[in-house]
Amino acid sequence: PLKENFNSPQQLGEWVLQDLTGIIEQIYPAGSQPTPLQRVIREQEAFAESRTRVYVGGERYFKQIEEHLAQKHVPLALTGEPGIGKSALLANWGLQYRRTHQDVKVLMHFIGTNTASGDWAAILRRIIGELQDHFGLEGEIPEDVNALREAFPGWLYRAGCKGKVVLILDALNQLEDKQGAQELTWLPAEFPQNVWVILSTTTGKALDAVKERGYSILTLEPLALQEREEFVRKFLAQYSKQLNVQQLKRIVGNEKISNPLALRILLDELRQFGSYTRLDEIIQTFLDAESIIEMLELVFERCENDFETERPGLVKDLLCSIWGARQGLSEAELLDLLGKNGEPLAQGIWSPLHLALSESLLEHNGFIHFSHDYFRQAVEKHYLSTQSERESVHRRLADYFQSMEGYPGRKVVELPWQYQQAKDWAELYRLLTDADYFQAQWSLDRYELYAFWVVLEANTDFHREKAYDGFLEKLNDPVHLLLNSKFTLLLGEISVFFRNTGRTEDSMRFLKEQEKVCRDLGKKEELSVCLENQALILREWGILEEAM
Repeated sequence: PLKENFNSPQQLGEWVLQDLTGIIEQIYPAGSQPTPLQRVIREQEAFAESRTRVYVGGERYFKQIEEHLAQKHVPLALTGEPGIGKSALLANWGLQYRRTHQDVKVLMHFIGTNTASGDWAAILRRIIGELQDHFGLEGEIPEDVNALREAFPGWLYRAGCKGKVVLILDALNQLEDKQGAQELTWLPAEFPQNVWVILSTTTGKALDAVKERGYSILTLEPLALQEREEFVRKFLAQYSKQLNVQQLKRIVGNEKISNPLALRILLDELRQFGSYTRLDEIIQTFLDAESIIEMLELVFERCENDFETERPGLVKDLLCSIWGARQGLSEAELLDLLGKNGEPLAQGIWSPLHLALSESLLEHNGFIHFSHDYFRQAVEKHYLSTQSERESVHRRLADYFQSMEGYPGRKVVELPWQYQQAKDWAELYRLLTDADYFQAQWSLDRYELYAFWVVLEANTDFHREKAYDGFLEKLNDPVHLLLNSKFTLLLGEISVFFRNTGRTEDSMRFLKEQEKVCRDLGKKEELSVCLENQALILREWGILEEAM
C-alpha cells in the first residue's frame, strides 16, 4: 500500500515525519514542556510496563492481594529475597487492577528506578501532586520537609473523601537512609478510609518498621519447578531459541535458579552465546556462581572480552557512567562521554554492546538506566570498590554537564547532584549562588534548592543567609539593571526562598531592595507582588497596621 501511494522515498519520508510530528504534538502540545511531576510519572509508568514482558509465577498472589484489599484496611507488605519478583508482581498486579477498576486511582512508585527515586520527601511531593491533579485538590505543597511530613496525612484524607486510592510503594529498603526514611517515619501511623497501601521491602530497617506497625505481610516464594520451565521457554522464545531436554532439566533443577532475576541473567547470556559446543560449560559456570552479583560480574567480563577490541575500557566506562548518573543518560550523552578527543563514540562500536546488555538496561523517557539495583551493586563491586573511585566518576560527569552552555534542564538536574556526590562542596556552593542557575532551578523544581542547601550546610561552613548578598551589590550598577530584565524577579525569588525556610528577616531584606528597583524602573506588576509579600511577613510578625 505504501508503494502505491508514494512515488519516491522522499515522499514517504515526508509522510513519516509529518505523522511523527502529529504524535509528538499530542504528547507535548506546542510550547509546552513536561513538568517535573509529569516526568516522574512517565518514568514510573515506563518502569512498570517494562516488568510485564515475560512474567511467570506471580499470578498466584493476585487473588491474595485483592482479598486483603476487600477484608482489611491495614497496609500489606510484600517481602522476599532480592530478585524474587516483588517489583514485577506489583507492576503486573497494579496495571491489571487499574484496567479492571477504573474508578480507583492506582498510584505506583518504584524506588530504585534511578538514583533520584529514593528521596522520601520527593516521593511525598510526587504523591501529593498527583492526587492534587487527579482529584482537583487545592493548596500549596509544603517545601519544608518537616511541614511536608505533617501535612501528608491531611492530603491523603482529602483524597480519600473524593474517591478510592491504591498507593503502591516498591523497594522501601532502597530509600536513602536519612531522616528516618527506612524507619518509615514519613508514613502516617494510620491511613484514612478509601486509601489502601501496598508496600514491598527486603530484610532491614523497613521490614522491622513494617512488623512493628502490625502491617499484614505476604512473603513471596521462589519459582516452582514448573514455573521455571515455563519462564525458560517464554524467555528464549522471544529470540527464537531453545535448550535441549538435558540442558533444560539441569537449569530448572538447580535451586539457585529459582530466583527469577538469576534465571533471567543466565538465560540472557545463553541466548547470546555463539558456540553451541561450549553451552554446557557456560551453564555450569553460571550455576557455580555464589550470588547474583557474581553472575553479573561474569557478564561484565564476557562483554569486556567481546567488545573492547577497538575501544579499551569501554564496558567499564559505560557501566560506571550509567551508575553515576542521577536520572540515567541519553544515548547521545553516553556517546559523548565514551568518545575520545572531542568526538563521540562511533555507533558501530556502541550498538553491539548496547544490544548485548539490553536485558540489563532499562530505557525510558529517552534515558538509559539499570533494570535492577543489583546491577548498581555489581558495578560498585567490580569497578568502584573505593570511595575515591566513586567520587571520580561523579567528577567526570560533573565536568561533562558543566561544559554545556547555559542551563538546560539536563544540566540543572545533574550538575548540582554530581557535585554533591563528589563532595565537591566549593563547586556546589559556587553553583547555588550563580544567578542563572538559581533562576533555572527555581523554574524547574524549587524544592531541589532547599535540598542542596541542607546537604551543603550539614557538611561545610557555608550558610545561605549571606550567600546571595553578592546579588545586592549589582543594584549599584544601573547598566546591569537595565540590561537584565529578570533581575527584579530574581530578588523576589530569593525572598520567597528565604521566607519558605523560616528566614523572614533575610526575606524582608531582599523584598525591600526589590521594591526600590521596581519603583526606579517602573515595574508596577512586580512591585505589586513585592508589596503583597512584605505584607504577609509583617502580618506574621504581628505588625498589622504596617501590613495593611
